[in-house]
Amino acid sequence: MDIAAVVFVFISLITSLFCGSVLGIFYWDGPYLGRVVDADSGAPVAEASVVAIWSVEYINSPWTGGTSFADAREAVTDENGRFILPIGRTFWLWPFSRIMINGISVFKSGYDSYPPHMQYSWNKDDMKIWQKKLNRLYPKHQGNIRERYEEIFTHNYLPARFEPYTIRLNQARSLREQLRVVRSCEINGFTFHIRNDEINGCNSHVRKRKNMVYEEKKKLKSITD
Repeated sequence: MDIAAVVFVFISLITSLFCGSVLGIFYWDGPYLGRVVDADSGAPVAEASVVAIWSVEYINSPWTGGTSFADAREAVTDENGRFILPIGRTFWLWPFSRIMINGISVFKSGYDSYPPHMQYSWNKDDMKIWQKKLNRLYPKHQGNIRERYEEIFTHNYLPARFEPYTIRLNQARSLREQLRVVRSCEINGFTFHIRNDEINGCNSHVRKRKNMVYEEKKKLKSITD
């Protein structure tokens, strides 16, 4: 029995290290922690919705494989803008697999989303304003204004477990910007790899986000009516 226990623990450690699983059956990843701040002032952004979505990546053969929705978890930032996303987990009965985080999404009323989306609502005047601001703050960062904005305010890497992850949000100042942000933060608008038949499973795990977006849509609709 002692030898069996040692073997079980050893195999569990190996599979946990290489594919985030226990014996290739129970997969887990996380937790993730970070802070959401105002991009201009650096002040903490409280009561922001933070959501992470995980997929299982699997291999059927040396040439074929795919991904499948695994889990979704959410958190709300505290008064210091800090959040801790719970561990993502799932059961998956296929040995050649691993769990991976697809990314983190943030929503807060009155702010751009993370990843940012309000730049897609800009007209020529908006782009001129942001061109001047980004030229002043990031003079070495060149390129298309929308692309520059997205690159500057998006991490070009996935978060690492236990390493603080700072997210900077710009204020969405116009109604047009706010409407664009709300549309992007509905689950169906996530930029993560979720098939249509998996959206309901995701929705059931992020009820706070759904309620926040619904209330924001209702508020903006009352303004436009």
